[in-house]
Amino acid sequence: MDITNFSSKYSSDEYARPSPQELFPEISLPRSVRFWLLLILLIPSILCTLILLYYFMVDRNLRRPLNNHVIIVLLIVNFHALMIGFPIHLNFLRLGYVWPQIPTTCLAWHFSDIGILSTTGIIMAWASIERHILIFHDQWVSSRRKRFLFHYLPLVIIIVYAVIFYIYEICFPPCQQLFIYSINWCTTPCFTTIQGLTIIFLVVRVIRQKRQLNRRFQWRKLRKMAIQLLSISILYFFLMLPTVVISLAGVCGLPKNALGQSQLYISFTRYFLPLLLPFVCFRALPEVWTKLKESIIFRRNINTITVGTALVSMRPIQQA
Repeated sequence: MDITNFSSKYSSDEYARPSPQELFPEISLPRSVRFWLLLILLIPSILCTLILLYYFMVDRNLRRPLNNHVIIVLLIVNFHALMIGFPIHLNFLRLGYVWPQIPTTCLAWHFSDIGILSTTGIIMAWASIERHILIFHDQWVSSRRKRFLFHYLPLVIIIVYAVIFYIYEICFPPCQQLFIYSINWCTTPCFTTIQGLTIIFLVVRVIRQKRQLNRRFQWRKLRKMAIQLLSISILYFFLMLPTVVISLAGVCGLPKNALGQSQLYISFTRYFLPLLLPFVCFRALPEVWTKLKESIIFRRNINTITVGTALVSMRPIQQA
């Protein structure tokens, strides 16, 4: 149903005008439960992202490998979702309405939940292609010029294109949008089909790449690179596959909300993708975990030595 025709269609006496909550239902899980569930995951997810970006910034050995660059970009893009979309969503769950009640808040929410999520999907699709290049065609990145053409330039194009495209689609949508500040997302965006097609492409690419990386000689060649890709891809696959199926069904003519609460819960699960992504990246980078443990042990030893020295200096000097 086109939301712009909502008022005119239900303004006559022969129709019972539904409430916005009936027109845009939510999952049966109480908002307070959703609020604490997302908040409990959001705080450590932000901390994990900051730790990873810190070590990438200060450690050149982590920053230098080409296969780590796409992870850095993923973390930076995902960090914007954690800092923009989730605070708006948590505020909505806490208050029961969007605040501040201005179109900019809704547009920022759309950009975070749809634009950034789709951008990470495109980056993941490129990551699978790039891993294939690094494993089978490493001569394509053997010189500075080739690295620019086949490694840096595609990432720049993806980011610039995604930002321009989704800002245009969100700020200048193909349909007129009426923002209702008492419902999730303020309204249903007009371009969700594009997001679904993007995720479908990602999942198909992940499946094909997984089959290739299962070959024994490839796994032995660059095991670490394959594990990085598979660990992140599996997260996308399991959390986004239900959304892909629903998007395909919608393209094929399945009515909106035909699956009832099941469809709403499936849509809710995609919120866990940006929340869990930093932990999966952290797990795929064991050297970061090693450095973090060494740093903690080093600081603990310094504190122990400092306390011990202070205690010794405080002992009274025994007189002969």
